[in-house]
Amino acid sequence: MGLYEERIPPHLVNLSMRICYLVPCRERVICTADGRVLEIGIGSGLNLPFYGPQVGRSVYILGPAAPFIR
Repeated sequence: MGLYEERIPPHLVNLSMRICYLVPCRERVICTADGRVLEIGIGSGLNLPFYGPQVGRSVYILGPAAPFIR
């Protein structure tokens, strides 16, 4: 992975996931998850805190590269 792929996309994904007016929408949708969850495109991992106790430790993540998770 080159310097650009390693440094720029992770920050852009993190910035886009922090858009204030989208956070309540993400929280409302994600908290309805139940059972096992596969999150494709984990990005910076900012959705993870929104999963409720009905999901527990059954969240499986899939992303393009480890540097995206901060």
